[in-house]
Amino acid sequence: MFRASLVIVTAVALCQIASAQDCPPGAATQATIPSGTSFRALSLHPDDAYYSSSYADIVGMDGTTTGELSNNGGCWYGGPVNSESGESYYFYKVAVVTNAPSGGKTSEAPTATTVCPSDAIRATPRMGTSYTVLGLHPDDAYSSSATVSNGQTVTFDEGTTIRDGCWISGAATTAFGADLYFFKVAVSAGNSGRSATSSCPPSATTGAIASGTRVRLLGIHAEDAYTTGAGNFSVGDIMTTTAAMNPNGACWYGGPTETTDGSTQYFYKAAFEVIGSRGGGDKGKDSGVGYPSVAEQLRSLNPSDSLDARARDILLSNFDRNGSGTIDTMNEVNRIPCDVLLGLNVPYQARWGRSVRESLGFKNNLNWVGGSLGFSESMRTIADRQLGRCGIE
Repeated sequence: MFRASLVIVTAVALCQIASAQDCPPGAATQATIPSGTSFRALSLHPDDAYYSSSYADIVGMDGTTTGELSNNGGCWYGGPVNSESGESYYFYKVAVVTNAPSGGKTSEAPTATTVCPSDAIRATPRMGTSYTVLGLHPDDAYSSSATVSNGQTVTFDEGTTIRDGCWISGAATTAFGADLYFFKVAVSAGNSGRSATSSCPPSATTGAIASGTRVRLLGIHAEDAYTTGAGNFSVGDIMTTTAAMNPNGACWYGGPTETTDGSTQYFYKAAFEVIGSRGGGDKGKDSGVGYPSVAEQLRSLNPSDSLDARARDILLSNFDRNGSGTIDTMNEVNRIPCDVLLGLNVPYQARWGRSVRESLGFKNNLNWVGGSLGFSESMRTIADRQLGRCGIE
């Protein structure tokens, strides 16, 4: 069903609307974008019917093309899409970035391999540093989808581990903010991505940024000296502000930060996404190795009649990334680590004498009851695979 609801345009959107006819940095420009390609909307052209009614809702939206998008000039595309939350649109002129490597290629699933690429790193990646995807192991769920592409830039969160030489497991974020959770991915040291820009990135904050705030660097303004390449950091890196940041127009801030390796920076005009306070996190994403507090909450639940409801509240408050009220995307499911699923299994094993995987019918030969935990049935197979990987029978 097509949506054209009237919205109040935010200050961020007003900044973006002012230059909406200009192609935003990183926007796709190839002739067509195939059906089934995942994307993030970067901007709308004033000629598009959604421009006046739904601009603030659409810019920054993640989704998938449901038909081929055709280039209508420059970076502007027309065609049908679905948002990640399931709403349908037909654009005339939208600018997008796809989950694809640079060079004009569209998104496609990488070839799965069990062989470590020759230039893959073989140590735990540095949290907050950008890396380039080289390949996915067949055991990784993303190996059979177009969500992740070879050549894509990702930034890892805390708590990653190395498996079998070069394969990394853990939470990561793409350069345009999409959340991922890998089981086995191989990466190389990424590039800095520090090209100058004067356009606000879609998810850039415009509110106050206090000292001690954890932020992700999204872009550097052309007027900032760091665009020359000085400093040991990359766009996409996670940093902590060491003083209150000074607003410097629209989404741009100046002030001191510190990266996870202890190096310091002083920006004149940089754009950031706020991801949590020092030692804390947003919806669990920065709560340390795995999700220890969430795992303990689930493990300590009383196996009573209200078990499903209490477990559902904990899972949704930490892993419902799109606010839909259900766990309904591959990224949300894959982001639930084994310590949480093992913790969840404890009260179900105590109550029913069998695992949560069997008790709620995640296995495909059983009656489906996983909705009582907040899982969408469309994610049943993915969730079952994740449970099995964690050793839950």
